[in-house]
Amino acid sequence: MEKWHSLAGIAQPFSSLSHYLGAILFLVLACFMLRDARRTGGFWSYVIFAGSAVLLLTISGTAHVFPPDSPGRKILFRLDLVAIFLLIAGTFTPIHWVLFRSWRRWSVLILIWSIAAAGILTRLFFFENIPYAVGSGIFIAMGWVGLFSGVLIRLQYGPGYLGPLLAGGICYTVGAIIDANQWPILFPMIVGPHELFHLMVLAGLGFQWYFIAQIAAGRIPRSEDTDQPLQQAPAE
Repeated sequence: MEKWHSLAGIAQPFSSLSHYLGAILFLVLACFMLRDARRTGGFWSYVIFAGSAVLLLTISGTAHVFPPDSPGRKILFRLDLVAIFLLIAGTFTPIHWVLFRSWRRWSVLILIWSIAAAGILTRLFFFENIPYAVGSGIFIAMGWVGLFSGVLIRLQYGPGYLGPLLAGGICYTVGAIIDANQWPILFPMIVGPHELFHLMVLAGLGFQWYFIAQIAAGRIPRSEDTDQPLQQAPAE
C-alpha cells in the first residue's frame, strides 16, 4: 500500500488540500456563471453542474483527511464515488439542456442520468466486489459518451467550440490511467500517481467548466426554448 507523509493530522495532504482549494475556486467561479445564467437561461442546469463539481471536490478533500482503512475514509470514499457519477451526469446537463432541443436534448440526458443512477446503486451496494480498475473504466466510458455530444455540437455549431471539451476528456482519461497503473511517483510519500490524478481531475474540470461558462455567458449558440429569454453575445 502506498504511504504518504501526513501533515497536521491530514493523511494525504496534497490530495486533500488540492481538492479543497479546487472546491473554493469553483465555488467562486460558480457565482459568476450563475449570474450569467440568470440572464441567458437554463439556470438550474448550471446549478446542477456547479453543485456536483463543488460537492465532489469537497467530499474528496475530506476523505483524504482520514487515514487509510479508517471508518470515516471508507464512508466518504463511497460518497466520493456517488459524487463522481453526479459530476459526470451534471456536466452533460447544461450542455444538452441549453444547446439542444428535442431528441438531441432528451436522449443524452435520459441515458446519462440513467447510467448514473444505476452506477450509484451498484457502487453503494457492491462496493467491495468491484475492482478499482474496473470502476475507473466505467467512469471513463461514461465520460466518453461525450463523444456523441461532441458530434452533435460539431454538426449543429461547427468544430470551433470543441477544444475545451476534448481537452477536459483527455485530462480525465490520462488521470484515471495514471491512478489505475500507480505510476509515476514524482516525490515519494508526497506526490505520487494518486496526487497526479487529483491534478488531472482539476484540469479536466477546469477545461469543461470554461466551455460551460461560455454557454452561460451567451458566447456559444444555444436552443431557443430555455427557461428564460436569451440575451446572446456574439461568438468569439
